[in-house]
Amino acid sequence: MFLVVVVLAISAGAALGDAQSLQGERFLGFEIGEERRYVLGPDDDLDRSEQAIWSIRLDEVFETGGEPEGMFALSHEWAAPPPIGVVILGQIRNVESAGFVRVNAHGFPLMIQFQTIRHLDGMGDEAYPVNYQLEDDHRRYEKRTTANGKRWYQSVPIRRHSTVDFDTPSGLFAFLPSAPGCLDRPVRSYDQAGGAYLQPRSAGSSSTPQIIAPKTIRITDNSGCEESMFAHLGLLSLAMPALWEAQGERQYLFFTSMGAIGEPDSTVGFGAGGSTPYGPGSFGTGRSMRPQPSMSRLEGDPLSNSSYHQTETLKFMERVSVQIGSRTIDAWLIDISNRYGPIYVDDDGGVIRMDLPPLPGGAERWIRMLWPSEF
Repeated sequence: MFLVVVVLAISAGAALGDAQSLQGERFLGFEIGEERRYVLGPDDDLDRSEQAIWSIRLDEVFETGGEPEGMFALSHEWAAPPPIGVVILGQIRNVESAGFVRVNAHGFPLMIQFQTIRHLDGMGDEAYPVNYQLEDDHRRYEKRTTANGKRWYQSVPIRRHSTVDFDTPSGLFAFLPSAPGCLDRPVRSYDQAGGAYLQPRSAGSSSTPQIIAPKTIRITDNSGCEESMFAHLGLLSLAMPALWEAQGERQYLFFTSMGAIGEPDSTVGFGAGGSTPYGPGSFGTGRSMRPQPSMSRLEGDPLSNSSYHQTETLKFMERVSVQIGSRTIDAWLIDISNRYGPIYVDDDGGVIRMDLPPLPGGAERWIRMLWPSEF
């Protein structure tokens, strides 16, 4: 009890700066067994029946070669609003992901493994397991995945960056900054004969499926989504100690964990959107690759190592009051160098909320932490 009181009483900078000295009690701000959950909101501005939730739990802290490491369990689920009166073959209605991330005391991912299951209307489920294992003196990952019964493995070099130290290792974090864009999907319009085309959401449009023209309905799905499990604020929390050490601003290199790669059949897309580096069903990333029917191993190209990494700058701004569910608390406002954010961080270095760009029409959206009483 005394330790808890002391930790909560000291400043944010000291709390995160002393992370190493508190390894016996906390690991990168987490206690062993501690679980944090995050949810998409607010409820009033979500599409009908849409929901998204993430969880992270520190399962174990152990030593390898005298250095502490932590194993975090991850999960994510996204559900779309059901269409009205029609089934669109291949529409992704529900996504479930679960996995583990093993990191060292600097938050550097040593191993990432997860499985994603996507439920497709009228076509059953598609599932793909992915495993990344750090190899070659911390300079690359060996990636293994399975898609449609085909096994793939690929060497993924770690991008050189000013913050990365291969010897420590440090300076790389498991988080996908662009993945919140999965939660602001385009609206797709379908006619009853099965044709499909993109239709941008307009300011005056309804967020629920409706008839907009003869034989045409509007629905949303996340078929163009990246691995939204890694839009995980719990994972972003693991990068916060380095921000305090940087005294106000720091450039980060984030590892963008992707799903299945390639597709043996060049005529059939894996999922609703075909094969791209961003996994089954991705649209318009500008990074797509041609299927390789005869290949079961892919080296760094045509997927370059930069395809697996994103660089962002996080900057301390000010201390503000922010609404988190039913509570208003004081937190640190952090700016991120992309169209997402701001980010709000508590005094223990936990990310408690990230704002998303408002939908056309002004509706705000965010991902926020749930209080334990809301579990």
